[in-house]
Amino acid sequence: MGQNEDHSPGPIEEEVLSAFKKERQETGESRMTPAMIREHVDNSKQNVNYALDQLTAAGWVRQPATGIYEFANDPREDSDA
Repeated sequence: MGQNEDHSPGPIEEEVLSAFKKERQETGESRMTPAMIREHVDNSKQNVNYALDQLTAAGWVRQPATGIYEFANDPREDSDA
């Protein structure tokens, strides 16, 4: 479905988004596993998984396969340009 532009990511969600964006800058890919994200984020497995669930529900992150997540879009980047 569409992006939830009204979603306000919490601090852990921001860390997860930042990990996706950094990965995209470094490799051109924005597809990561929760374990890969935890290498970038100083947070627990439970908190990272919760943040991924919230971002997926908001449409900012997609889950193309079990255990794989990819950055979809941060609507704030479009409107702040």
